Amino acid sequence: MKKSRRQRVEELLLEEKDILCILPFERKLGFSRGIIYKFIKYHRKLSTSEIKKIDHYFQEVIDRYQEE
Repeated sequence: MKKSRRQRVEELLLEEKDILCILPFERKLGFSRGIIYKFIKYHRKLSTSEIKKIDHYFQEVIDRYQEE
């Protein structure tokens, strides 16, 4: 069964939390400080718009990687 956008993003953030630089990542996406940190640490729910921004960012990174 195909995972939803929310599931993909949440799983990726939790799996890669050790290598993500969270504060610069939040700044790059234009989020308030602590949005992603609070999701990872306290399991606070991310809004749908935040999920869409994160998903779109990762898709762009993957596309740029595959083009090279």
